[in-house]
Amino acid sequence: KHGNNALVHSKLKLRYGNMVHWGRVFYRHRLKMRSTLKALFHLSVVAFVVFELLLKYYGPECLTFDCLVLNITEIRIPVKWNEKAPTDISSLAIRTTSKSPNLKELTGEERAILARSRCREVYGGNLLSTPVNLEYPFENRVFLDHHAKLAYCAIAKAYSSNIKRVMMYLAKPNSYKSINKLKNDISPINKIFYPHQLNFWPNSTVLKHFSSWEQSRQLSNYYNFVVVRDPILKAISAYRDKFFSKTNDTFHKYFRESTGKIICRAMAKYLERPDANKYLKSATVDCTRNPAYMDLQAFLAWSFLVPDQFRPHQHDNLNPHWALSVPICRICHPNVNYNFIGHFETGLKDIYDIFDRANWDFPFPNVSDTSISEEEENTFRKEVESLSGEFMKELNRAVVTERYILGYTNERPAIISRH
Repeated sequence: KHGNNALVHSKLKLRYGNMVHWGRVFYRHRLKMRSTLKALFHLSVVAFVVFELLLKYYGPECLTFDCLVLNITEIRIPVKWNEKAPTDISSLAIRTTSKSPNLKELTGEERAILARSRCREVYGGNLLSTPVNLEYPFENRVFLDHHAKLAYCAIAKAYSSNIKRVMMYLAKPNSYKSINKLKNDISPINKIFYPHQLNFWPNSTVLKHFSSWEQSRQLSNYYNFVVVRDPILKAISAYRDKFFSKTNDTFHKYFRESTGKIICRAMAKYLERPDANKYLKSATVDCTRNPAYMDLQAFLAWSFLVPDQFRPHQHDNLNPHWALSVPICRICHPNVNYNFIGHFETGLKDIYDIFDRANWDFPFPNVSDTSISEEEENTFRKEVESLSGEFMKELNRAVVTERYILGYTNERPAIISRH
């Protein structure tokens, strides 16, 4: 168009000369720039994934370098690196790693460390395969005290009602301001009726009401504790409370008339089998009564010696009043790290260790939801004493894994030999 006009060419060169130069540079180094852009893209993807993980485990309040995914003893749920560990495990190593520790001398914190090591011993490296009780979700059984930073997993027949009474009372607004009054008068705690009913609890004190990342954060930052009981004694107590006692409120009547009838019918059907358990065959079961009747030997044999497939789960072997404690509170699960495991059999010693940690300077309530006459108590004691030694040994073999993990025995379960 412009022909060979030298003036026009010189003006175009001045105007577009720099663009031509950088175009040649880009063309010459295009491969290097492509790899640089690819690296920047990958870096942005990694940054996004890290950001999402921080949101999941910590929430928006913990997105700084002060929060590290670090746990020296085991990589598990992220914890804040600068928090002091609830238990100094170095001083406990000698007592809890010996072949046969003196179980009666262990504190609740030492018992928790022992349980964790025995869980690995029993189930090997795959702790995610440990049994859990899905019928009664773990999240429904964990109660929180945000002031004292406590998380309690409730085990029935092991002071659970009274521990929940304390935590429910202290969950009320401004309750900690008047906590000193409880030294002389704990009647406000004693008056709480049936604390196991979740609909009476504030949402902020039950783990189920929080998102998954909040649950993880609380279980990693709070002091997790549980009070357990020997599984056989726990089942005997459940039978006395739910089936033998004549307590006439709605809750106990439901167990006797509804749950008892369902269990009795399942027992009767199982007893038709030629290979039915011999201890259940020799026990007394009468489903024609109202309520249905089974003696203590029948209940224990049914609970521990009969295979799971013959039992109605929702009413029977998964009921928290007599089910095993390890699955209920996920004591072996890798995402739940207990700092304290108390024993019901120590009396209130372990309970007051928790009270001291929480600075609760008042008496532990002693409220019983079950009423039983002296005559009934004597009759029940005779029934317990009538259980044969051979039958009790069979029961102990059935629950040896639970008793071993919880620190009731040093007898190693046979399951260990398979790993």
